[in-house]
Amino acid sequence: MKQVVSMMMSAWLFLAACAFGQRKGEPTYAEATFEYSRDPTRVVLHVIVTTPDLITRTMTVYGDGRLDLEIRTGTETTLDEHSRQTSTEELDRILRDAVDHGLIEWDEGRIHSLQLTSRGGRGYGPPSDSQNVTLLISVTEYRRGSYQLKDVERTIRLRGPEYVARDFPEIVEFTGIHNLVAQLDREFKEAEKMKK
Repeated sequence: MKQVVSMMMSAWLFLAACAFGQRKGEPTYAEATFEYSRDPTRVVLHVIVTTPDLITRTMTVYGDGRLDLEIRTGTETTLDEHSRQTSTEELDRILRDAVDHGLIEWDEGRIHSLQLTSRGGRGYGPPSDSQNVTLLISVTEYRRGSYQLKDVERTIRLRGPEYVARDFPEIVEFTGIHNLVAQLDREFKEAEKMKK
C-alpha cells in the first residue's frame, strides 16, 4: 500500500512539474529571443556568491558591458575590486547562456516539483557548508513562442549550485546558475593573473 501511494505521489508530482515547464510543441528556451538595456548605469546581470565563512564575491555587469568584481568579508570590508570592459559579443554570450537555461522563466515551485519527482517524492538539500548564490538578471524584452515579457528583473537564490547541477542534470536551470558561477570564478582568476 505504501509503495502504491508513493508511486501515485510521484506520478502526480511529475504531471504537476510538466504542466508548468516547457510544453510540447513550444519553442525551447534556446529558441527564445531577448533584448537588454545598453544603458551604462543599468545592471543586466548581478551574481553574488557567499561562502560558509562569509566571504562574498560579486560580479556585476552593466548594459554597456562594464564588468565589476568585488570581494568582501562578512564585516563588509572590501578585500579586492577589479573592473574590465566586455565586448558586446561577450556580454550577449553570457546573457544568452542564462536565457538558454531558462533563468528568465525561473519558477521556484516548478523547480521544487521537478526535484521531488526526480527523487521519488523525497526531499533534497545540498550540504550545509555549500555556497549561497543570489542572481539577478534583467532584460527589457523576452519572447518564447506565445510567452512574452517586458522589463523583467528575475532574482534567484540558490544554495549549493555545484551540487544541485550535479545531482539534477535534467533541470537545466541549475546548470545555467552553475555556469554563471563558473563565469564568476573565471573572471576572478583572470583578475588575479593581471595583478601579477
